Amino acid sequence: MAAAQQQQQQQQAGGGRGLGGTAVLAFFFTTWISAGVFAALAVPVWLLFGVTWPPLALAAYSLLRLVWHAPLAPRIHEWLGNTLAAHPYFRVQRLVFESDDARPAPDSATMLAVFPHGATCVGWTVNLNLSPVMQKSKIHYLVAPALLRLPLISEVMYMCSTFSASKRSMLRLMRAKKNIAILPGGFEEAALFKRGKYDVFINDRKGFIKYALEHGYSVSPVFSFGEEQTYFTLESFLAERKALAKHQIPPVVFWSRWLWLPDPSASLVTVVGNPVRFAKVSNPTFEQVDAAHAEFVQALTSLFMRYKSELGIEPNSKLSVH
Repeated sequence: MAAAQQQQQQQQAGGGRGLGGTAVLAFFFTTWISAGVFAALAVPVWLLFGVTWPPLALAAYSLLRLVWHAPLAPRIHEWLGNTLAAHPYFRVQRLVFESDDARPAPDSATMLAVFPHGATCVGWTVNLNLSPVMQKSKIHYLVAPALLRLPLISEVMYMCSTFSASKRSMLRLMRAKKNIAILPGGFEEAALFKRGKYDVFINDRKGFIKYALEHGYSVSPVFSFGEEQTYFTLESFLAERKALAKHQIPPVVFWSRWLWLPDPSASLVTVVGNPVRFAKVSNPTFEQVDAAHAEFVQALTSLFMRYKSELGIEPNSKLSVH
């Protein structure tokens, strides 16, 4: 194991339920869930009970967002990350680089393709977005546009270098050779979440590979072990939840012994794999995209198998690729 990798493990190792880390994650997840519930119930409350202020507040917020959004706040972002690192929430929380080559340099045209989505993107939030180590790489984190239409949490996301995963936003950043992180599996992958299981949704997700070829990006597979231990979820009604996912509606009902907060007893280890480097192809053919996609899926699968052993994961555990 490389010296740099060992160093990151030591810096991110945790003891669990640190007060500072608990406060940071409670702030993030409570704000996000409250905003989502408010937005989902605003219109039904108006139609059923005649209460007009919730939909009016949402409409006013939407109009405001047409002309303004919160600025980046690197000092706040850094403070949140340092607090979580100094007072870990999870029993183990750490970031591992497969090698020195896996650590992105700033503005190096690197795309982090992060798996699994999980119920609430815990590994993405804890070990990537809020990691003091990753903040030095100047990653732009791209999420579903719908999340950036929610009041309060969208401002928090903007302050923490999070942007829309829309085609326009993504290509703008890629033309500037900015480092980006994406969740290719999206809500469809969230629908597959089962406690203790490893599922990724990628077979039909090839657009990010096409963009990488067109812009000469390297694509790094990233996998968060322990994401599968963060929540219990409703596993019934899979077909209905997949249908919701296709319409960009979060399709997962989740809980833990800490209610809406992830289970702090999980060992959350996020591994950043070596980048898969592609030659730039201005107008890639379907065959070229398929070949590059297959190469990336193989790299992701190999990363899972290699670190499953190193991290002491159940030997019979397998990665299900959908």
